Amino acid sequence: MKAPLTLSIVGTIVFTSYQTGPPLKIASGRPEVFIADVSPQRVRGVIIDRGMAGDWTLEKDTENSITFVKRSDSVMASMLLGST
Repeated sequence: MKAPLTLSIVGTIVFTSYQTGPPLKIASGRPEVFIADVSPQRVRGVIIDRGMAGDWTLEKDTENSITFVKRSDSVMASMLLGST
């Protein structure tokens, strides 16, 4: 009795987890955020300020993306990620 119930629960979870939302209908095909009455430069400045305040290092800043990295002193994380 337990096996069929467990199998049906697991099956339901597996099959429903494959559902996705409708495709994005925007030019870039990526999610976009619009904030009214705020310039992109101001948003970029806030993101950079908050990242730097959180001990993140700005790695790359382009017109379309901002990339931060955070140094880890964890030996396990270094081994798993292959970084030093």
